[in-house]
Amino acid sequence: MELRNGKMVLIDEVMNSSMREDFKNVNEINDRDDDKSPISNNATKNRQTNNIVDKLWIFTGISKSKFGSEWNTDKCDDNKNMNVIFSQLNTQNIKPYDPKEPYELYQAKIENCFEIVDTLYETRRTMLSNLLEGQVLQDVLERTNQGRLLNYEELVNYLKQTNDGQTSIIEAKLEIDELVLKEVDQIHYVGVEPIKPVIFEVKRQSIERTKKIIADDLGRNVYINNLEHDELLYIQEIFSGNLQNKSLIKGYQLDDPEIMEVLNSDDKKLNGVKLMDCGELVIAQVTQKHRDVIEVLVVPSNKVNELLNLSYNLSGHVNKEKLFRELIQKAYFKNMRKKIAEFVEKCEICQKRQRTYPKPLQFKPVLYDASLESICMNDMCPLKSEKNKHI
Repeated sequence: MELRNGKMVLIDEVMNSSMREDFKNVNEINDRDDDKSPISNNATKNRQTNNIVDKLWIFTGISKSKFGSEWNTDKCDDNKNMNVIFSQLNTQNIKPYDPKEPYELYQAKIENCFEIVDTLYETRRTMLSNLLEGQVLQDVLERTNQGRLLNYEELVNYLKQTNDGQTSIIEAKLEIDELVLKEVDQIHYVGVEPIKPVIFEVKRQSIERTKKIIADDLGRNVYINNLEHDELLYIQEIFSGNLQNKSLIKGYQLDDPEIMEVLNSDDKKLNGVKLMDCGELVIAQVTQKHRDVIEVLVVPSNKVNELLNLSYNLSGHVNKEKLFRELIQKAYFKNMRKKIAEFVEKCEICQKRQRTYPKPLQFKPVLYDASLESICMNDMCPLKSEKNKHI
């Protein structure tokens, strides 16, 4: 163990097998008494020593980047805080950064996670460096060894400039259920010694924020990428049941000739379901299974396919009955059950994944042209069913 700049370095743990082999080679060179010139011996020793120094320098650079420049062994409080933050990050299921994704989107997830677990500012660079891997991590390590990217802001700016992927990004207001970890003070006794473990209580709270979401992840379907910004929000609001832009929805409803025809009729019923104009929206009174009447939004005919695309993908490609029961709680449109059945049957993804079960073979009688053309004989005597004689 050696003290360097106020930090404890374990030399035995630093040295791997290849480094120990280099030390062994240096010792052999020192002990060897051959006919080579002193100049060649000194050059060999310097080359071996430089190799060891380079490996030690690489290891210290990786350690500094992996555990942060603020990580000191004499700060016990920092060690405890880091362990707590690591355990909290594991509960959030934060995946390592993928260079295919723009870092600006990944940064939003990381900042949100830092707020949830209450990460200290001086440890954020350490947390971020532990979420890097592959070529991105190697590039960061090279610049760290050069004395660059030593703080959190420099590392974030570098990743944003280097990984600014090209993708369609939208902003949507979503109510997100976030896990909030709250430390619970509990004291347990083992024998006569009190032990106070760190226990976290998981709670959920609904927070409305403006999030940057990739359109592919939101819809999980190629058709969603062709939708406009306001249309995507409109369909998302219908599916989530959180109607924010009611004026936009009412405009689509009034432009639908089928809805206007029903509203101008005497009974105001669409396939037996009564429609009502409540001022802000056109709603339908739907009777549920238990004779309960609920009021849901009426979807214009030109928006039905977009709603089915989004709901079918987010629900996990369920069958037509489950999809109908899920949508009838939030929306209604003409010939709803029939259109859902046709949409599910025409789903290309489901057709490729579903298994084909062949029909069982049927008995085929053997026909003969004349009598006694086929003779069947029983070579065994009748078997007795008692006393297990033939078993």
